[in-house]
Amino acid sequence: MAEQKAQLPSEEVFTMYLDDAGLTEEAYRGQIRENLGRRKYIEEATKDIEVSDEELAKEYEALKAEGSLDRPEETVDVSHVLVEVAKDADEEVWSAAKEEIDAARARIVAGEEFGKVAKEVSDDPGSASRGGSYPETPGTEWFRSLRNACSRFRSAR
Repeated sequence: MAEQKAQLPSEEVFTMYLDDAGLTEEAYRGQIRENLGRRKYIEEATKDIEVSDEELAKEYEALKAEGSLDRPEETVDVSHVLVEVAKDADEEVWSAAKEEIDAARARIVAGEEFGKVAKEVSDDPGSASRGGSYPETPGTEWFRSLRNACSRFRSAR
């Protein structure tokens, strides 16, 4: 559980994720436990099975031909710069964070590469190293508020 929390910028974001998924922390912990059990079972049951490159290529082509590799829903490339501020931070901290994000925006508007700015500025452990990018993200994985906000915008490309 600590690993999942560490991948998000704050405890508040983790709580939002759980709320959006309709889960309690205990239910989420139960899902993780079930997934680990399945994984261990599969690993044990298949440890002696070998698959040749030819078998793998044949199966891949069959899945591709039947459309099983197609994405079941629309995906989008989402990029952002996150400047984290604790919910209970004082006005001075909020102002400093706003100045930091305004400065990052100014750099981007002036023509600096978005990804470079995101790598330098973003506090998001999940995307900062990738230039703020979450590529091919299914809409169902977004927080409801982010999904609603993003639906009002179109890519400038």
